[in-house]
Amino acid sequence: MTTRSDAIIVGAGMAGASAAYFLSGGRSVTVVEREGAPAYHSTGRSAAQFTVGIAAATMRRMAQASRAFFAAPPEGFAARPILTPRGSLKTAAIGQEAELKAWLDRLVDVGADAHHVDAAEALRLFPALRPDDLAGGVWEPDAQDIDVDLLLQGYLRGARATARASSWTPAWRRSSAGAASGS
Repeated sequence: MTTRSDAIIVGAGMAGASAAYFLSGGRSVTVVEREGAPAYHSTGRSAAQFTVGIAAATMRRMAQASRAFFAAPPEGFAARPILTPRGSLKTAAIGQEAELKAWLDRLVDVGADAHHVDAAEALRLFPALRPDDLAGGVWEPDAQDIDVDLLLQGYLRGARATARASSWTPAWRRSSAGAASGS
């Protein structure tokens, strides 16, 4: 029997699961996973922080564009918040002030709530720092932890919303009618 799909996604980690979630509406999507469970490798072992403090400009813009979804996912996507407040502090040694200023400028450029802190404030925020040559830092108070498993499960659940099978199979297919089956 030949099976046709509108989209075939290789891998059921975070990238594959999110692609399946966003592509599945009105399309048949097949996800092929080598392992017996999704997120078996790096996604299943990761901790993540939501920040727009990313060096690559395209990634900063993507993070900023993702903020609304992570902060207020669709109804039923997750049983609790995906994001937990944490904050992020980037520090610099004396002589690295220009790099710190560039970091702050990148954050502000994408609308992040970030500001310069002097060495004393950086030490107050993170007392384990060595004060010897600390110039200061950039504090991004709205950086947050991401519950990786909650996010992944929301993507998988959404992509397989009407699956007939109750367990993960090494490959599954979601038809445009919403039914999922092993392939």
